Parts: sequence; C-alpha cells; structure tokens
Amino acid sequence: MNDVVHRTVSLDASPAEAWLLLTDPTEVAAWLGTPTEVGGQLGLVEPDGTTRRLIIDELDPGRRVGFTWWPAADPEAASHVTLTLTADGDRTSLTVEETPVARAGGGRCSIADAGVAWDERLVDLELRCLAGTGAILVTA
Repeated sequence: MNDVVHRTVSLDASPAEAWLLLTDPTEVAAWLGTPTEVGGQLGLVEPDGTTRRLIIDELDPGRRVGFTWWPAADPEAASHVTLTLTADGDRTSLTVEETPVARAGGGRCSIADAGVAWDERLVDLELRCLAGTGAILVTA
C-alpha cells in the first residue's frame, strides 16, 4: 500500500490567482467539490455526491493550506492533505500531498484510489486556469 499521494501541477495562474482557486468557495466548487457545513463542521460535497467533512489545520495565506478530511460515511478513513503553492515564473506550481491518518484501532486506511482522484481534480483545476486551451502538466 502506498502511504502518500504526491502530485504537482503547473497552473497558468499567478500565485494570487492560484490562492483564490484554493480558497474561494465558488472556485473550490468548480474543481474540488461544493463547500458546505455538515453538523457544525466544514464539509465538501464532491461531484460524485460523496460528502466529506474536513478540519483546516494549517494555513499560510497565499502559500499553503492543510486539512484533515474523511468521507462522512466513514470517519475512520481520514487522511491529511497539504496544498502548497510555489511561484514558477509566470505560472504557479501546486503540490498536493495526501497521507492517511492512523485509525483508532491501529493501522492506516488505504488511500489507493486517492492518486486517481487527485489526477482528476487537478485536470479540472488546470482546465479552469486555461479556459480549455493549452497543455496539462501533471507529474507523479
């Protein structure tokens, strides 16, 4: 089992524009899922209808946001995600790392499908930046 998902995408956006893509609710809804509130907690409804709960536990404005999230139906399947922006000329690199959180009874949940899910999310994000033109630059 791979314990860490690591993806980097080069966005056709300035760091300030990229930050808005990570923090503005309308922009987040376009590529990650619709922000909501679930039982007093932050939530996210993914395009496939999956509801996730999340806690933002790291915030470095303009540079990094980190959160722990889990499917509402399976709180034991929590993972920690860090989104980091780095200026790269007239573009911005976004690095995503997702690591499973230890389960209460020991061990970690599998994030085997998380890599594919991040590939899809990042393609949606890059397309949002490019408005349907140009090349998508995703590296594993």
